Amino acid sequence: SSPSSSWSNSSSSSSSSPPCRCSKPGQTCPTCHPPPSSPSVKLYLSTGFMSWRVLGEDLPLTGSFLWTIPSSCQQGSYQLQAKVKGKTSSSSSSSSSTSQVLSPTVNISIKDEMIIVAPAEGAEWVMGNFASIEWVCKGAQRDDMAISIGSRFFRLATIAENQPETGSLQWKVPETGIRAGWYFLSIHAASSRVSAKSGWIYIKERATHDEEIREETEQTDQNLEDDSDTTASAPPPPVFLMDSWLAPPANLNCSPAAADGREEGGEEGGRDETRRD
Repeated sequence: SSPSSSWSNSSSSSSSSPPCRCSKPGQTCPTCHPPPSSPSVKLYLSTGFMSWRVLGEDLPLTGSFLWTIPSSCQQGSYQLQAKVKGKTSSSSSSSSSTSQVLSPTVNISIKDEMIIVAPAEGAEWVMGNFASIEWVCKGAQRDDMAISIGSRFFRLATIAENQPETGSLQWKVPETGIRAGWYFLSIHAASSRVSAKSGWIYIKERATHDEEIREETEQTDQNLEDDSDTTASAPPPPVFLMDSWLAPPANLNCSPAAADGREEGGEEGGRDETRRD
């Protein structure tokens, strides 16, 4: 993250230095009286008792400064302070550089950023199965992360302790001591005031053998219903009668009239042969 600090000061540059006595009248000796340096602002960050770190220097009297918080910064309470370096109108009578507090110290708080990557909102866990948990902590290097699981009213159990700031693990959902319902994960550090929670996850009981058979039967019945619906919409298959002549007739490729004439001619020929006999 990159917080911004701003400040302002109405002081202007100092007046000209008094003339030097060791030079000609009307001139100034650069050795005895060097020209005053233009004032600038220096930003400090308190890192402990009587310990300050410089965040920025040679900054204008009025302006802003963008500071990127390093990832190695320990979370906690800090103080910011701006000081004016160089001569100002209030210190023009002095020949040496001065330092003025431009503004009172400002208290700030730096916190870690913790994120639970997995499980996702609405995930389902089954008792007795392994579940995947993944987390990320954007902050100082840590090895004291703790992960716990709880419901809306109480914390159920601690899943793991002394974990790194970024990692993952496989947790076997217990089959006893837990009820089916909605739960969430919580991650925090022992010395941290920051914690993160996952979305709601649902834990359900493992299906028994009878339940598995019932589910398989229901699935089979559903598949049969789907097949029957498909069969009903298809055209009916051809029907063959018992003791029927299945071979194609000889006159299959002839027209019906020709076939009838041929059959009649055959019958007449038979009659003629009978008469000859």
